[in-house]
Amino acid sequence: MKERALCFLNATMPGCGFSSLRIEADRIAAIGTRPKRGDTVIDLGGDQLLPGLINAHVHLELNNFSRLKWRRKYPNVRQWIEDYRPHLTSDAEVTGPMKVPLEERLLIGGLKNLLSGVTTVAHHNRFYRSLNSP
Repeated sequence: MKERALCFLNATMPGCGFSSLRIEADRIAAIGTRPKRGDTVIDLGGDQLLPGLINAHVHLELNNFSRLKWRRKYPNVRQWIEDYRPHLTSDAEVTGPMKVPLEERLLIGGLKNLLSGVTTVAHHNRFYRSLNSP
């Protein structure tokens, strides 16, 4: 069965003003056209339609940590890692988040990205089986 096309109407898009966007088979098929018969139509009522962001470097299972830094500024990641190492087994800010089950940490990482407008991530640790489940 062929998937129905999706048409967003009355969208505000940067540089376009009020317009429409039609998607067929996961691709933008047209901008500024009317929907075709059989399209799924969503009226955005002037809401903004923006492209999804890409997070090119993420560790999904580590997104439940608070911001960890021991200096005001780090000129490179190597210095941050050197400061981080002594805290791995003794600091509750590090050990506490690691007690959260892996599945929950992965979900938190995914939700954090999605709520930030990210639709594609490049996960930089091993591929966990649960990332492949619907």
